[in-house]
Amino acid sequence: MFSTRLVLVPALVCCAVTGMAQTLLHFEAEEVIVNKEVVIKDKMRPDLWTYWTTDKDADKKWSGGVVIRSPEVKTDRATPEEGAPVLYVSIPMPESGTWDIRATGINRPIALSRDGGKTWIRQTSPLIAEGVVADGTPFTCCFDDAFAHDKPEHRGATYLDYFSIIPAIPTVNGVKNPDFEAVTTTNADAPPAGWSWWSRDGAGQARPFNDAKSGKQAAKITFTGDKDWAFNNDGGITVSKGQQFTGSVWVKILSAKSATAITLQAVGSKDKKVVKHGYAAAKASDSNDWQLLTTTFTIGDDIDHIRLRIIGAGDTDIVVDTCNLEPAN
Repeated sequence: MFSTRLVLVPALVCCAVTGMAQTLLHFEAEEVIVNKEVVIKDKMRPDLWTYWTTDKDADKKWSGGVVIRSPEVKTDRATPEEGAPVLYVSIPMPESGTWDIRATGINRPIALSRDGGKTWIRQTSPLIAEGVVADGTPFTCCFDDAFAHDKPEHRGATYLDYFSIIPAIPTVNGVKNPDFEAVTTTNADAPPAGWSWWSRDGAGQARPFNDAKSGKQAAKITFTGDKDWAFNNDGGITVSKGQQFTGSVWVKILSAKSATAITLQAVGSKDKKVVKHGYAAAKASDSNDWQLLTTTFTIGDDIDHIRLRIIGAGDTDIVVDTCNLEPAN
């Protein structure tokens, strides 16, 4: 059904925790699908997944110019049988080591099961598994087009572009790679390990940078445009009512159209749905020196999970370092 493309792309990476060279594995989504009969090429049907090669600027958007696309989801499905069939995936794993697994392309909610479809979670980020201890057995999971975006205006299809297996990233209080020192790719323009970049118009980037507040590395955010952007941590932590936390990050503004738009946010969710992106927030001031953005907040009964991100809008050139989330009580 599918044209043959390279399935495995090895790249030498360095795990900053151990200092040992390991291998980054990259698998195109269409090549690790088990039940390929539920995928059709370049046709959009409400009951099948699409192997999509004709998207505008596909070579710029998707690995190899191809992506797996779900039907559009306007409301949550009542059962897995609604919409497209469950999509089963089997990803080859190394013989040893501890790894995180990412499914690049997830930009709207998708249903994820790691137990063969017995239980499902609402997955909204590319990180689908972490701390997986490998023994050569394939990692298996399945996806379903079961969930709609919280906001009606953002509802539509979701995507699976490719899977990557990377050395497990150090995590402190739910923040992955908080000091930006972990390195998992030789691509100098890729976001730091454990972090992901988003902008409304697809522009800009966040990449490792050697002008750090402490240690050897920080992250440099460069964006040109009028719209908003977000630098998201892939981690998060389960919380309960009454807990207090302090979130913080060091920021150095090289130039910015709106310094006060640069904000550290704690994103609050419940049952895998975002309740409020700015559950707590700290804004930058108009200064070119290193400044510490910090916010202390108390968890209510409206959320059960928080994660950190840094946002802004308009032309931006900044450096960020040491992003922490710490219990305050």
